[in-house]
Amino acid sequence: MATASLAVDAFSCSIRNGALTTAVELVEQGRAVFWTHLARFRTTLDELSMARNTGAALAEEFKQLSFRLRNALDQTTEDQSSQIRQMTMQWDDVVLRIRMLPNFSRFLLPPLFSDLQKAAKDGPVIIVNASQYSCDALIVLSDQGPVHVPIDFTRNEVSELSSKFQSLSKEFGSFDTQYKLAEILRKLWRVIVDPVVQALRASNVQPGSRIWWCPTAEFTLLPLHAAGPYERARNNLSQIYISSYTPTLATLVRARQHVAQYASTQNFVAIGQGNPDRGKELRCVAPELAAIARRLVPIVSSFTSLEDGEATVQGALDALNHNQWLHLACHGKPN
Repeated sequence: MATASLAVDAFSCSIRNGALTTAVELVEQGRAVFWTHLARFRTTLDELSMARNTGAALAEEFKQLSFRLRNALDQTTEDQSSQIRQMTMQWDDVVLRIRMLPNFSRFLLPPLFSDLQKAAKDGPVIIVNASQYSCDALIVLSDQGPVHVPIDFTRNEVSELSSKFQSLSKEFGSFDTQYKLAEILRKLWRVIVDPVVQALRASNVQPGSRIWWCPTAEFTLLPLHAAGPYERARNNLSQIYISSYTPTLATLVRARQHVAQYASTQNFVAIGQGNPDRGKELRCVAPELAAIARRLVPIVSSFTSLEDGEATVQGALDALNHNQWLHLACHGKPN
């Protein structure tokens, strides 16, 4: 079994056995390895360094031992084996001492469902998964167990639909492309998104609520937020719920903790590129940024607008380092 498919297959098998909370934990572990292992490790150490009492000292001891152990393993010889065993025992000991601190009992351990469920505090998180066994959605809610939504689709069909969507980015602009895109969005609605919406409604998630999509495998490159019947007198997803994305549930939990730390400082940047070097002109970028400014200037700590000539790659990167909130108005390309 390929390593890349292990988490998604484990997710499907757990669902087939009725272990829905285990499915959430397993897919989170797999996604965390792919997306955020280093970020989670660095963030946890930063939090440990700020902990009271011995937190900072333990964090430094852990970093030093990890560095020495890594170097020893890279240059290992038979003569060093006893030294490596000794350092490993010291490393294990400092990890145990860290886990004895308040709020660090799961240090370097995968999160439990009870921890991950906190991601749904401000709205449900929908994990969408495709494996060789089945395609499924799991809705994580803040006040009950996960809700399973079977998806009548195969992994190959998801992959084929994703490939079709990717190919459209090379042909964007023609009427034929618009027609093909609408067909993809309708199929996403019929097969995947509408069943999820029905389950959300049955779980009393009110229209207008914010939801978070957490796609895995081939679903990651599909525009779930834009799905809809695209027919008169019928609502698309964007008219029912406000969609956002998260790579993992733990990422969403950490992001909220980070925002809470800086709640008193709300710095916002709006970046718009209406006249790109490549691609069609976007005439509504300037009015869009002006509308954002009118609403936000009175309520945020600082508001920065970068438009056209100022909206460079370096300008955007610099702005990301100094702002907690970002709005983009430009062409996009899935990759």
